[in-house]
Amino acid sequence: MKNVMIIGASVADLAAYVRALPKGNEDMQAERTWLRPGGEGLCAAAAFQSLSMPYTLISSCGEGQYADFIRDAMKSRGIQAPIPVSGISGCTYTMIDPDGNTGMMMVPGSEYSFQASWLNGMDASQFSWLYVSGDLFAHEGKDELMKSLRDWKGKIFFRPGEQGVMIDLLLMKELYELHPFIHLSEAEAWTLARGQGDSLIAIVQSVTKETGSPVAVCLHNGGCLYAEGRSCLSIPAPKTMKNLDLSGSAAAHAASFLAALCAGMNPRSAGSFADLYAAEIRGCQENVLPLENINAMRRKMAEMILGKEVADPE
Repeated sequence: MKNVMIIGASVADLAAYVRALPKGNEDMQAERTWLRPGGEGLCAAAAFQSLSMPYTLISSCGEGQYADFIRDAMKSRGIQAPIPVSGISGCTYTMIDPDGNTGMMMVPGSEYSFQASWLNGMDASQFSWLYVSGDLFAHEGKDELMKSLRDWKGKIFFRPGEQGVMIDLLLMKELYELHPFIHLSEAEAWTLARGQGDSLIAIVQSVTKETGSPVAVCLHNGGCLYAEGRSCLSIPAPKTMKNLDLSGSAAAHAASFLAALCAGMNPRSAGSFADLYAAEIRGCQENVLPLENINAMRRKMAEMILGKEVADPE
């Protein structure tokens, strides 16, 4: 089975439970706060690590207390170490209401750095996919990252993420021209449409038409859509699901969907597995799969591979 290259940020996330998300001009008091690992790159790598799937992580980490926390967190989970860079690493602040809905504020730092030279010597033929997160396109390393993607000779899996709204329209058009497989949350799909499209299916099919590649959307209430060509497949949500925190679920869904495809599942099975994996993230207080749940998810993946019609592993 070939490797997957993951490019994305590894970020310290200060989470807080609040009674309600702020609407403006109000003071807030958190009921509980804690520091946890986050960032699209780290969350994707954690999923591949948890599922024993091969990957190469390209993610930077600078200096300061948040950088130290991220390095320690990644090491404790066996996730590949980030690339050291100069400059202070920032963090995100995530507020979570009783229904699991979230709001986020960013204080970006050197964790969003990218240098094209980091991919020197990388042979695209040795990788089944390049997974790239849109969070890096909202920062100063975006030009070097875009150059690297233009030069890449393999398949691209693109997740715009929560910061996708900050990606310049011309840059997004250039990304579409690379024909990436795109993964979105439901909210991200509506944001990406920028007022165009009267239904989620219409939006997804429009993106598919522009890219010429599949699009997957994980839905707010669970389940997902998978569009390829003119067809759009609706995959139902797991029967039981608890929404403690939705903030890491879309990144978890994207990474586990791609991992399932690489393991040989067809899109329907991959979507069902990703729904189950993301449900575990929605039902916990972390952005990554709890260590005590890893073996169960590995068994579930193996059962689905053996019990479903699958393609050849990539």
